[in-house]
Amino acid sequence: MNILLINNLYGSDSVGGAEEVVRARAERFTKGGHSCFVLSSGTRHETHTTRQGDIEALRMRPKNLCWYKELSNHSFVYRLCWHMLNLFDCQTAKKIVAFCQEHQIDRVETHNLIGISMQVPRYLRTAGIVHHHYLHDVQLVEPSGILPADHVRDSLAQRLYSYCIRQLFGSPAVVYSPTRFLKEFYRQRGFFPESEWRVEYESFTRDTRHVTRDTTTPKKYLFVGSLVEHKGVRQLLNAWNPEELVTRYSVPVTLTIVGDGPLRSFVEEASSNDTSIHYLGRLPHDALDAVYASHDVLVFPSQCMENRPNVIAEAMAHGLEIIAVQTGGVAEMVEGYTAVRFIAPTESISL
Repeated sequence: MNILLINNLYGSDSVGGAEEVVRARAERFTKGGHSCFVLSSGTRHETHTTRQGDIEALRMRPKNLCWYKELSNHSFVYRLCWHMLNLFDCQTAKKIVAFCQEHQIDRVETHNLIGISMQVPRYLRTAGIVHHHYLHDVQLVEPSGILPADHVRDSLAQRLYSYCIRQLFGSPAVVYSPTRFLKEFYRQRGFFPESEWRVEYESFTRDTRHVTRDTTTPKKYLFVGSLVEHKGVRQLLNAWNPEELVTRYSVPVTLTIVGDGPLRSFVEEASSNDTSIHYLGRLPHDALDAVYASHDVLVFPSQCMENRPNVIAEAMAHGLEIIAVQTGGVAEMVEGYTAVRFIAPTESISL
């Protein structure tokens, strides 16, 4: 079977868990004997192809104002225009269908289409190409993919956007949801009424040895994630009080931060002013095993509605205690894991 996976980013452009899921699924399909292609966005106007092992990776620049990864650098009005073009970009969808027909693609699995074209599902349906969709977050309701952790009611703009997306997507043959939470989030809003639903997660957490932790050594806290406001790193640093924690545990404490983003300078300043805070910058996934293994507690202070954060899965695989905001699918993914403490999404984080 010839399978095409589509995601807005891939390979060296990856920034999060969705890209890792796409990579893992492409590798699994290839090992299963299928021919696998991955299509993502890029900076060049012409389509260019590279090979990553047995996977053919294609990059193309859709018809829009800028590349997807550059969007956050622009104003609200610019981003609004960009999203409108992404919503109605038929030319890119036609090119993808033509590629499918030329390479005799049997199945297309879409992931994050913002940055490609939201018209792709409609054109696949019209061409009679089998379509599966893998959900990662709430971006079919809120284009930014960011909703407050305590979100209850969609705004008028979100309801209008959802309506457009429902018409474009219709009902793919199969819809994959990593959590029951995300499945219900979309079902309650009338998405994919005739699709087959599968709640399953493509795990890419590495096997790790059990780590025995010495309670006489410093208690080491860890944050891994994007350095943006909605991930809660500012709230975490504002709440960081090593003196109080030393009194409580009778051992030194440290906080390590891994990641990159707009708040990098804020984090760097905090680490330069407090010797208990260590900033490592952005690390490749392969390097994270050693970081998890050398820490005791993962702090996940996200202020937005999360689906299935892989940093929590990685931390559990290494036996870390988890301190997390109870939002979205987080509680579901830690079911049965005893070393968990939930905190409220507020300005004051209790460690």
